Amino acid sequence: MRKISFSVLILAILFISSCSTPPKNYTSKEGAKLFTEQKHKEAIEVFEKVLEKDPNNKNAQYNIAVSYIQLEKYDKAIELLEYYLKLNTYSDEARHNLAFSYLKNGNYKKAVLQSFYSMKKGQALLIREEAYRKLEQSGFKNKSFAQFVNKSYTSEISGEKSDRYLFFKLSISKDGSVEKAVCKRNNKEISCGEHEKFLLSLDFIPAYDFFYNMLVESDAIGFFTTDKNKTLLENLILLNQLKVTSSEKEYRLGALDRSDIDNEIRRNLYSIRTCYARALDKDGSIYGRVVINFIIDDDGFVPVGKVLTSSMHRKDVEECVANQIKKIKFPAPKGGGIVIVNYPFVFKHSYG
Repeated sequence: MRKISFSVLILAILFISSCSTPPKNYTSKEGAKLFTEQKHKEAIEVFEKVLEKDPNNKNAQYNIAVSYIQLEKYDKAIELLEYYLKLNTYSDEARHNLAFSYLKNGNYKKAVLQSFYSMKKGQALLIREEAYRKLEQSGFKNKSFAQFVNKSYTSEISGEKSDRYLFFKLSISKDGSVEKAVCKRNNKEISCGEHEKFLLSLDFIPAYDFFYNMLVESDAIGFFTTDKNKTLLENLILLNQLKVTSSEKEYRLGALDRSDIDNEIRRNLYSIRTCYARALDKDGSIYGRVVINFIIDDDGFVPVGKVLTSSMHRKDVEECVANQIKKIKFPAPKGGGIVIVNYPFVFKHSYG
C-alpha cells in the first residue's frame, strides 16, 4: 500500500509542476500537452527543441527531468535536476523530485540528505523513511549516529607496522564526509601520517538527531589493528559501526571488572558533574541521560571517546563529559589488550 500511495503523490507533484508556468510559445505548449497526456518521450523531444532555440529556458529543462522520472530513467533525471538546482537553488519541487529520484535509483544516503531540504515535510518524510528502511535492510540499523558506508578503497599502504594500535577520532560532517582525523598512540596525539588520506576518504551515512529532526555533525572513534598482511581497510575497526569486511578482525580484548571502572568514574565524578552544573546555571531546565563510548588501552589510558547517545541535547555538556572521561587513568586491563566501554550518566536536579 505504501508504494501505491507514494507513487500517486509524486505523479500529482509532477503534474502541478509542469503546468504551473504558462507556456510562452507553441512548442512549449505542445510539450506540456504531451506531458499531461503521458507521452513523455515525445514531450522530451519537444522540450529539447525548445532548448535549442532558448538554452536558458528553465521550464523546458525542468520538464525534461520530470519526463525522465516518468520513464523511470532516474540517472538522467538526477543529472538534469542537479544541474537545474545549481541555477535554481530554491526550487522546492526540484529538490523533492531529486530526493525521489535518488530513492528510486538506489542512492539512499543522498535521498535522506535531499529530503531534509524539501519544504514538503509530509512527502519528504515518506521518502526519508523509505530510504532509511532500505538502508536498514542493507545493515544500517541505527539512525542516531553516523555509520560507515561499506565500499572498496584502493590503497598501496599495507597494514599497521607497529605492535601498538593506532587509535583515531573522526569528525564527520552533515553530508557524511570526514572533515578531520585525530590520531593517538601510547596516549599521545600524533600525526596520522600515511593513514590520514585514507581516513579522510571514508564515507558515512550522517548522524540524525531525532529531537531536532535534522542531520547533525558527529564523531566516530576506532583503531587500526596490527596485521601486516592485511590492507588498511581490513585492519580498520570502527566502534559501533558495521563490519567493514567479511573477514574476521583480530584484535585483543583485555578484561576489567565493572567495579574497577565504576571506582575510577566515582573518583572523577566532581569534574563530570561540573560539566552539568555550569550549564545548569544558564538553563535550569536541562536534564537527561548521556552515554559515553570509549576505549581503555592496554596501559589503562583512554585514547579516544565520544558521545554515543544523549537525551539532553546539549552538545557543550555532552562533549565536556566525554573529555573528562578521556582524562581518567584506569587500571591496566587484565591479560593486556583493550577494553571497549559504553558508560551511562544520568543528570538531573531538584529544587529546595
